[in-house]
Amino acid sequence: LGVIKMAVAVLFGQSLLQVLDALPVSILGLMLCIAGHELATTGSTTIVKTYHRNDAATDDAGVPAATLRQATVIAMVTTIVIVGLGKTHYGAVCGWITHMVYGTGTLEFVSWWRWGHHDNDVSQSYHGIPQSRAE
Repeated sequence: LGVIKMAVAVLFGQSLLQVLDALPVSILGLMLCIAGHELATTGSTTIVKTYHRNDAATDDAGVPAATLRQATVIAMVTTIVIVGLGKTHYGAVCGWITHMVYGTGTLEFVSWWRWGHHDNDVSQSYHGIPQSRAE
């Protein structure tokens, strides 16, 4: 694939450069950001596949591979936004939205909401583990 890309660059370099000059810088930046995210996701997917290849469903800390992949993608989105825009608060908001949509944030929020509004002696924590209230 690299040889093909180099051949295309040598043969069509000038005409492709004119096409790139016609595109706005913001679109090229977005394309670069998406390409970087795809590369990082491929790296994290390789890590997760290594767990499955070794017949291990969890890592040393007992974290399921799917949870590891979700956490990695959420961290990558947060990092990309912070580095790309230079605004930490934008990165935090984008990471939170990604956690709510892609991760388990919505389920955790619903569990927390139900747990926080019960008036029983014994309730369930938002992780689903029974927990008695201190008296």
